[in-house]
Amino acid sequence: MLGVIPYLGDMGLHEEDGIPLDRIEQFKRFNPFKPIKVVVVRLRYISNFTDFDPFLYEQDVELNYSLRDGDLENADLVIIPGSKNTVQDLLFLRESGIEASIKRAAAKGIPVIGICGGYQMLGRGISDPHGIESGQREVAGLGLLDIETILETTKVTAQVEAVRSAECGVRSVQWNGTELLKGYEIHMGKTTGDIGLFTLRRISSDSALRTLHSEFVLDGSQKGTVWGTYIHGIFDNDSFRRGLINTLRASRGLATIDEVTCFAKERDRALDRWSMVLQENLDMGFIARLAKG
Repeated sequence: MLGVIPYLGDMGLHEEDGIPLDRIEQFKRFNPFKPIKVVVVRLRYISNFTDFDPFLYEQDVELNYSLRDGDLENADLVIIPGSKNTVQDLLFLRESGIEASIKRAAAKGIPVIGICGGYQMLGRGISDPHGIESGQREVAGLGLLDIETILETTKVTAQVEAVRSAECGVRSVQWNGTELLKGYEIHMGKTTGDIGLFTLRRISSDSALRTLHSEFVLDGSQKGTVWGTYIHGIFDNDSFRRGLINTLRASRGLATIDEVTCFAKERDRALDRWSMVLQENLDMGFIARLAKG
């Protein structure tokens, strides 16, 4: 027996496959009067929950996962997240009437952002010729972006660096275009149409040859205050996130905030706390001896 790990509740660690409800409630109790409301559409097959953790640490942002009309249509920002089954989640939004709420929010000028699968949903349609996600070969999208997506059998997985394309303006984001954004792609499908919000440098590795490969591609689309991208982790970029929030503040007549929260430090603190729990409750000497063989 190496030890007993106590139950400690939420420690701030990344929840890869679940919404951190305890953490959200904890932040609301700590500061219930946050003026900027960011609502993530609570899809049935939502993926990459960690994309939105950085908003929890912003002093002026209330983060909520919801399917309620009132929440979506009165938010300062609506985000459609990634999905493990984009087609089924899109059909769910349509059948439940949530699609209409998202469109009403966009019509009111509320910024709507789609990440990965959410980005695909925002387009004119999704084709699934190989039956990867459903038996439906063609599904109409929300029609808020002038793009179309074909689901392919090859999955794109790569670390990426991104800059705003020179020919594109991110009107809903105050952001210095010289800043280098970092994130990653992990998706099925190729999107075409009015593409070019970002220029990506994909960095992939060949483990057999122990080499790194780079390629440059265009990503993302924007139409009015609606935009989308394949970049997961885009909100981990501190200056970009604060610029987005300050744009939302300006639309509400609120003064901007210059202070930038360092999300990486918050994440490291959570990992350090977990490390201390392990050290205090496990026989680390025995584990070290095992490691040495």
